[in-house]
Amino acid sequence: MAVTTVAALDEVPQDLVLCARTLGASRAYTLLQVQIRSALPGILTGMRISMAGGWSSIVAAELLAATSGLGYLIMQAGDYLDTALVFAGIIAIAIAGLILDAGLRGLLLLADPSRRG
Repeated sequence: MAVTTVAALDEVPQDLVLCARTLGASRAYTLLQVQIRSALPGILTGMRISMAGGWSSIVAAELLAATSGLGYLIMQAGDYLDTALVFAGIIAIAIAGLILDAGLRGLLLLADPSRRG
């Protein structure tokens, strides 16, 4: 996440920053209103990538070491050969991941008008 944020901030055209500074904007105002707004699509894309890795790690950790939760339920169902419950748990995890990704995609569409249409 930090790497993609820094990369997105580095890709902001210097002309935008220089124009804002020339028009009298302070460094803080330039950072908040020009650089971050310009880098927001890249930052949100990094958030989507990080969320996918984080979601996978959470599910894996819950499958290995949890004493409650969906991963624990899947492991218990697997131990008792309850295939339907295992698949129901996997589908629930997939749906939750898709909802999180759809939310971040929606934010990306709001932040970057060029992706609309």
